[in-house]
Amino acid sequence: MKLKYDTSTLNGKIAVMQEYERTGKRPMCRGGLDKNFRPLSTSPFWQWNDLDYNYPVEPTLKPWTFETTPKSYMLLKRKAQEPLIVVVAVAWTKSAIRTLHPNFDAATYTFDYLLEHFEHSLDAGKTWQPCGTYES
Repeated sequence: MKLKYDTSTLNGKIAVMQEYERTGKRPMCRGGLDKNFRPLSTSPFWQWNDLDYNYPVEPTLKPWTFETTPKSYMLLKRKAQEPLIVVVAVAWTKSAIRTLHPNFDAATYTFDYLLEHFEHSLDAGKTWQPCGTYES
């Protein structure tokens, strides 16, 4: 797990405490025999001599690339559009996906456009995910 702050420095420790004050979200904690960061169940008492506190890095969603795009049967649907429009991805290029829908002409969507406007399903519409890759 990547951590947000370098708590080996005073500035890193201060940043953890400031984030807790600003957000009220409890940091992760490790210490004693436990070398892994675990969720902190109570308010921190800031025992920096015995314990270490930190926050995990929040993952960001990036557009797909040719290498990270799923290359299998895929359904795409527009976000927040009624009625539901589902298209089938049929071809991949270095920067886009070509789609086909029985009632519409084929269309080509760039990876940036897909991330902003579409969701995808790899299990015939049971679950829907963003058209992108999480990176931390």
